[in-house]
Amino acid sequence: LLLYAEMRLPGEAWLEFKINNENILEQTATFRPLGIMGRLYWYLVLPFHGLIFNGMIRSIAKEPVHKNHFVKTAKVIGADGRRFL
Repeated sequence: LLLYAEMRLPGEAWLEFKINNENILEQTATFRPLGIMGRLYWYLVLPFHGLIFNGMIRSIAKEPVHKNHFVKTAKVIGADGRRFL
């Protein structure tokens, strides 16, 4: 599932959810900044992303359909492709 952010941002952002072959739910937040303002925005909000996205993945995985068939993972990918979580 790929969700594109339609809010006004100094760049493009999307959130992706995948379930891999091992039934692990993966959540990836990606931001592609536009110019210096985009990079400034990214680094200013970066500390909050861990709280937001880890909380989101935990809430989604809290009620598994089948016991033991979920793992909570989250990652945030920056403009330079580095993983933050």
